[in-house]
Amino acid sequence: FSSNLSQPRLQQPDSGQFALVTAGTGTPGWRSPSLTMADASLAAQIDEFADGEISVLTERKVFAPSAGFADLYCLSNSVEWEGLVEPAVAFVLCTDQEPYRQSMAQFRYALIAGFGSLSMLLSCGLLLVLRWGLRPLRQIRHQLLQMEQGDREALEPVQPLELAPMVESLNLSLIHITEPTRRSG
Repeated sequence: FSSNLSQPRLQQPDSGQFALVTAGTGTPGWRSPSLTMADASLAAQIDEFADGEISVLTERKVFAPSAGFADLYCLSNSVEWEGLVEPAVAFVLCTDQEPYRQSMAQFRYALIAGFGSLSMLLSCGLLLVLRWGLRPLRQIRHQLLQMEQGDREALEPVQPLELAPMVESLNLSLIHITEPTRRSG
């Protein structure tokens, strides 16, 4: 393989991306410069993943997590060529899960903060709408309290359209209740 790779992360140490080509089980082939410069435990973990994938010839392409020294996502593609001593060749590409986990944690935090803000905003809006919508009932209650104290004789007829029949009924009831007491007095 050429050392001039199109993916620059495969050439950098500690880049989190590693490539390996194996020919048959236990036969190491080409390694990317990033894997060559990596820790021995990491290289052994990727070799073990590649050996496991090349022994399973039923699945040609495998994308799976690999746990061990590092948490990796690995993509393996097994190819069989006629005429080779070891006909099965596996191309393995592994990448570190940590950047993805950090990205997911940031996304989760942004999602929670966004939905939390939205729910607070909606709750405040709902409280304002309820306060504004129930204002006529508070006014009627206040007028009834004034009537109990003798400061008012009837409810104001100017009310929202939905409450007008109730106000009329209450005023008529009050007239019928107070009329006999006026006649007798």
